Amino acid sequence: MGLDNLANLAEILAAILVIISLVYVGVQIKQNTSALRSNTAHNTSEGFTDLYLILAKSKEMSDIFARGSHDFDSLDSIEKVQFYAYFHKFFRNYENAYYQFSRSALEYESFDGLTKQLEMVSSMPGVRVYWKDRKNWYNEGFQQFVDELLNDDVPEKFKLAGTTSPAQP
Repeated sequence: MGLDNLANLAEILAAILVIISLVYVGVQIKQNTSALRSNTAHNTSEGFTDLYLILAKSKEMSDIFARGSHDFDSLDSIEKVQFYAYFHKFFRNYENAYYQFSRSALEYESFDGLTKQLEMVSSMPGVRVYWKDRKNWYNEGFQQFVDELLNDDVPEKFKLAGTTSPAQP
């Protein structure tokens, strides 16, 4: 076997190894993307769990949430600050989920469920007061997304079917 044949064989072998390496890198990227999406879904879920724990652990905050969501004016000045602080975190969590979804880091199945929760809670009159007053604190894409969800003529979606009392969180 001549030197030219060995060189050709080496080139073919190198090309095969490059292809194998590219396939391996592709598999690693796919696994990494899957792990990142899973981690994003987990972190997003944790953020919302933390929000609900605030209400579950504090009767005072639950009361402020319930009263303020349905009648913002029923809150005193300190309660209004607490209500706004809670909903600032609430909308920041949703804004993050919206951002992650728009970057394909959060899958549709996760984002769809969150969107339904956002639509329900945001349709409450007191939450609309917060949104109208503070929506300019959030990015424009998210503002448009929430405004489209609310559509300003949304019926009282937060009421339980067949009852006249508002649904509690």
